[in-house]
Amino acid sequence: MKGGGAALIALLLAGGLAAAKAGPFGRAVHGWWGSHWHREGPFDPVEARQHAEYAASWVLRSVHATEDQQARVREIVGNLVDGIAPLAPAHQENRQAFLAELSNPTVDRAGLERIRQSELDLAASASTQLVNALADISEVLTPEQRGELLEAVERFHH
Repeated sequence: MKGGGAALIALLLAGGLAAAKAGPFGRAVHGWWGSHWHREGPFDPVEARQHAEYAASWVLRSVHATEDQQARVREIVGNLVDGIAPLAPAHQENRQAFLAELSNPTVDRAGLERIRQSELDLAASASTQLVNALADISEVLTPEQRGELLEAVERFHH
């Protein structure tokens, strides 16, 4: 498998999540991490897990994953969503705090820096969980299946 393949597999799975409208911080996905998340009602972690598992199965059918492989990957993806979902309230709190800081008569640079650092911590936690899930998924799939996913992602991006 070519270098960067795991990142492209992650992109493909993330694309499946976006297509299923199951981003971890809102139901309709319009961007990443910041204020581009558009919410259509309260976040439902059960619904997000179901959508993510469905998206994973949909992607895996393209590489003829066995039922066992699909079940194992659905579990990994579901656990990833369960692990990332608790970050949503802190992200929303940071967003509100950031807006509040910017609306003050005097800008508190130290306060903005604390919020920025908190967002970086959330991103690092999500990223660590994602990389671990990708490693787990990579162990479930064959090298040939991972290569097929990489090729599909490359075609999708061109």
